[in-house]
Amino acid sequence: MLLLGLGTWLFEFATAVPYFGAIGIMTSAGLPAVQWSPLLGGYVTIMVIPGMLLFVAWAVLGERMRERFERWQNRLSSGSRTTLRWIVGIAGCLIFLEAADALLPEVTVVTPWG
Repeated sequence: MLLLGLGTWLFEFATAVPYFGAIGIMTSAGLPAVQWSPLLGGYVTIMVIPGMLLFVAWAVLGERMRERFERWQNRLSSGSRTTLRWIVGIAGCLIFLEAADALLPEVTVVTPWG
């Protein structure tokens, strides 16, 4: 599991953060595997379907789709950097608020989770 997690982090960090977050939430809630397995299965299915559809389109249409795929790749690669920055920034703010709440009990810090 550790190698799977490290491999996922290495190759697709930005898309794996919500997945790992969901696993952490469900684990800390003490849910049995019977309840959270279908949720993760649905999440994985939703995340895999677009890639599979693109692969099928490429396999069927071949070179006719090359120019369109290259345009999409350029557009997505520029947007993914911005998205990753937002995710890391939001996570950093939440971690800061939690740390401030724990380290400074005399100061009231209002966090989204109470």
